[in-house]
This record gives sequence, structure tokens and C-alpha cells, in this order.
Amino acid sequence: MGTGLAGRLKTEELPRIERLLMRPGLLAEITSSRSPSVRCWGAVQSELVLMADHYTTQRQEMLRATSGG
Repeated sequence: MGTGLAGRLKTEELPRIERLLMRPGLLAEITSSRSPSVRCWGAVQSELVLMADHYTTQRQEMLRATSGG
């Protein structure tokens, strides 16, 4: 049983955790409709917070306009 659990952790969970540690991977999880449990805010608000130092002011304004805020 321990070997099976270790194998599952290595092949499924650790890659997911690694993706969540990188901003683009976390953003993909947040904006995905298949993982709403990761999302605490709306997808646009999350994207603005996560990518604030990567996006230009123009890109940020465009996102704000699409979210209505």
C-alpha cells in the first residue's frame, strides 16, 4: 500500500504541486473550470494579483475593463 501511495504522489500530486508553485501554472489552475476549489476570487482578480509585476499597465487596464471593475 505504501508503494502504491508513493507512486501516486510521485506521478500525480508532486507534478501538480510544482505547477502551482509557478505563477503561470497557478493561474491556469485558477482560471480552469475543472478546479474551482483553487479559486478564492474571480479568475480576473486572481490574474491581476498574480501577474501584476509581469503585465503592462495597458494589459491590467484591459483585464479590469473585462471584469467590470
